[in-house]
Amino acid sequence: MKNITLKAGNEQNFFHRGKVLARLADAGQPIPIERTVSIESLPKFTEPAAKLWANVPAAIKKQLLANVWCGKCRHGVTITNFTGTVNAGDLLLVGVCAECRGDVARVIEMDA
Repeated sequence: MKNITLKAGNEQNFFHRGKVLARLADAGQPIPIERTVSIESLPKFTEPAAKLWANVPAAIKKQLLANVWCGKCRHGVTITNFTGTVNAGDLLLVGVCAECRGDVARVIEMDA
């Protein structure tokens, strides 16, 4: 059975780890076997946006997030690493295209 260790880190930790591994490689020493999985940050919402988003059913949220137009890819994509704000009473999600990593946005019109 393999041991699994989970660690939370930030950008500094990531680059520090890279430097340590580079030093080991330069010295001809073995590199420890480990796997790193990066997880996108949790969405950040303003308080009013969080309240609106909380009222959207989970199935609809999934459809909205997977159906965002990317001008660079020229088709519908999934939005990742997004933030939420309220603009003129509507919910505005601004984030990153899951395919090209370009900027994307989704306006969710809220019923008055």
